[in-house]
Amino acid sequence: MSVERATEVMHSAGVGTVITLMSLPEDARDLRTSHTVREMVINTLAFPPAQGHDVGGAAPVAGSAMALRAALDHSDTAALSPGERVLLHEWLNQLADAEDGDG
Repeated sequence: MSVERATEVMHSAGVGTVITLMSLPEDARDLRTSHTVREMVINTLAFPPAQGHDVGGAAPVAGSAMALRAALDHSDTAALSPGERVLLHEWLNQLADAEDGDG
């Protein structure tokens, strides 16, 4: 998924965890919950799904889109105009965030 979407997911998990912990009586709060949620979200965002768990081939396309985006972000190539880079960046984000293999 795109960096922007990953940021939203991480933020949502953090806010939800804080609200959940705050809703519990202080003596019932398990502060390990926040660590567990953080690790689960990081593992989900950082590691590709196990083989056989990608739906419709979306995982390979999303991973490739983000790999290309990262490579272009760290490249000084003049092959694309600034406008083309912006458009390609948008397309790669859309591919990375697609929920099925056809985008």
